[in-house]
Amino acid sequence: MLSAEDILKIIKSEIKGELAHSFPIISTTLPGFPVPLYNSQKSQKYWLVPLLLGKKVRGLAIFDLSGKLVSHGILSPNVMDEGKLMDKDFFESVPITVLDKIRKQHRGVEFATPFLSYDETPRKWGWLLQVEKENEAPKSIFIGPQGWYEKQVPDGREGI
Repeated sequence: MLSAEDILKIIKSEIKGELAHSFPIISTTLPGFPVPLYNSQKSQKYWLVPLLLGKKVRGLAIFDLSGKLVSHGILSPNVMDEGKLMDKDFFESVPITVLDKIRKQHRGVEFATPFLSYDETPRKWGWLLQVEKENEAPKSIFIGPQGWYEKQVPDGREGI
């Protein structure tokens, strides 16, 4: 498994080469520090690398643990107003306003500590908040840049 520093070296060279050819707008960005992306059982499977325009996220690259580029692209490609781009702080913690909305909707439940995960494919990444309430099936809530959604775990199946 490559370290975050190894991934950072790879992305820096990719921004000047292959990535810039795919999405020229990426050439004006700088890579942020790679963030681990875990499966639902909290085992790291990927690295997320935000492509930054100052303190805003213009794009994203996803690498597997061996350093192979899995996916890359521009977030909100039609947004020309940089103020509408996602803040890089999103990769550090779940926005408190979103957590407050979820808490209001799910009163009386236990929330596990959220972690960056994905729903079936690393392209559907976000903060995973696992929810358990007595006498109810566990639920998984994914919190992404565009909002959040709830996914119920089918009976007899662990995780997602």
